[in-house]
Amino acid sequence: EPEMSYLRPPPARSAVKKALASMVEEGSLTPIAVEGRDTLNYARQEDLESSTAAHEAGPAVRLLSPFDNVVIQRRRLRDLWNFDYVIECYTPGPKRKHGYFSLPILWGDRFVGRLDPKAHREKGLLEVRSLHFEKGFRPDSAFKAAFEAELERFAAFNGCSRLKVQKR
Repeated sequence: EPEMSYLRPPPARSAVKKALASMVEEGSLTPIAVEGRDTLNYARQEDLESSTAAHEAGPAVRLLSPFDNVVIQRRRLRDLWNFDYVIECYTPGPKRKHGYFSLPILWGDRFVGRLDPKAHREKGLLEVRSLHFEKGFRPDSAFKAAFEAELERFAAFNGCSRLKVQKR
């Protein structure tokens, strides 16, 4: 009979519960109840503290990677933020709605849209090939200023000093 020692059962739920309880007790994790959800969520205390400080400073715009921890669990993203997101690089071109590699746009604690960037590093140009806002979102002057700052930060991160936004 072949040996099957490489098959391992997933860790026992009780071990996970014990670890979470221990981390809550030591103060490194904080349990968070979300209205309308049956399960508890947990946040690192240091993340809560930095998030509170950032919230007090006012909302910021962030372009998130499709692989960001907030975005990667698509069902949770849809349930908690009512934001339906798909990476369209695997979708045939004619069927794409938002672009090849669209990035979610987070404004404070709200997902407000997505944009499809393309870095032309040899030209020092970041091109925004498409920009889509969620239904009902109306960019105000505060958003526009924060969005422009985030685009400039993102361009610099990608080695680009110029921006070009396509009108679509």
